[in-house]
Amino acid sequence: MVLTLKIFHLADTHLGFSAYNKLDLDSGLNQREMDFYSVFQEFVDYAISAKPDLILHSGDFFDSVRPTNRAISFGMDQLLRLADAGIPIIMIAGNHSTPRLRETGSVFRLFEHIDNVYPIYKNQYEVVDLPKLELKVHAIPHCTELESLQDALEQFKPDDNTKYNIGMLHAAVVGVKAFRWSEFNEIEVPSGFLNKDFNYIALGHYHEFCKVDENAYYSGSLERINFLEASHNIKGFIEINLPTEVEGAQNESECFYPEPEFHELPTRPMVELPIIDCSVINHNEISIEINNRIENVEPTDKIIRIKIQNLPMHVYRSLDFNKYRKLTADALHFEIQYEVTKEELGAAAAGVKFEVLGTEFKNFYANEAIEGLNKDRLCKLGLDYLTKVGETKEKYVE
Repeated sequence: MVLTLKIFHLADTHLGFSAYNKLDLDSGLNQREMDFYSVFQEFVDYAISAKPDLILHSGDFFDSVRPTNRAISFGMDQLLRLADAGIPIIMIAGNHSTPRLRETGSVFRLFEHIDNVYPIYKNQYEVVDLPKLELKVHAIPHCTELESLQDALEQFKPDDNTKYNIGMLHAAVVGVKAFRWSEFNEIEVPSGFLNKDFNYIALGHYHEFCKVDENAYYSGSLERINFLEASHNIKGFIEINLPTEVEGAQNESECFYPEPEFHELPTRPMVELPIIDCSVINHNEISIEINNRIENVEPTDKIIRIKIQNLPMHVYRSLDFNKYRKLTADALHFEIQYEVTKEELGAAAAGVKFEVLGTEFKNFYANEAIEGLNKDRLCKLGLDYLTKVGETKEKYVE
């Protein structure tokens, strides 16, 4: 019989995230914002029922440096539920919740006075000692200064005087594979710093569940942020069990690296439909292809995108957008992303392509570094203005 220490590992809950125009009928709030609250509450409900010995949250608890009062209130309520259940939770700050300037202050200060909650956010390596569990957690939050990060990584080593050592890190690990999101304020850590003497290293930042090393895993996010994550089949959290006592075993080191178990949580479907390449089909078939793909996906309550490449301008102008709007009326969100061929430029410019204004605006905006503001909301506001001044078809373009 094996007695174990049960640990839950999650990350990237991004509380306060919102997108699209659909509202939740019960609350009147943005539906995507409610989706993120709902899945985190589902996790907390499960944790209170399962009673793990420890929860590790590896960064980006909130979606922004300055979350709304609603996001703070919801997050606080859920942490208090865990605290009241006697379940300790260690939380490190991620790049989304770490201000570039220290004097800005961190919302994590609010959690410092809650029993069983250990917020790590001060741009430095910290160790949380849990003697009752015979365990130490070695945590590196997001560091805004390279020097602070280098100092933290040099200290990121297990303690031989404790039974178990857990590492926590919010970063893009680079090595055999680069786990980047190419985000503003992102930091990168060479895989060589993932010390194999840790029993487990709980990683955050990369939104897909995956194994990085024998003892290091990304739990992934609880919900999908954008269409880069549409291909992520499952979302949820990791459970690991460390052996506390092994009856009849000669060598406890046999269970040094716990085998993680992934728990899937229910999320809203996000579907990237197959690309339509207009260069290989008859122009009269383009609208039929769009219709068929929408109908086949059964759009109710889903987030859907379809890309159309090499679309002739005269065909683009003839598309029946009202029809697509009716077909997807029950979807949470539907968009068509176009790549339009500028035929009017003539033979000398054959093959020259441009994207319609809304798409060009979003592509430009994605590469702009904006601190302390919600880029998604600002971008949506810009697209709304474009729509009002005549780009009515851009409602379907991300």
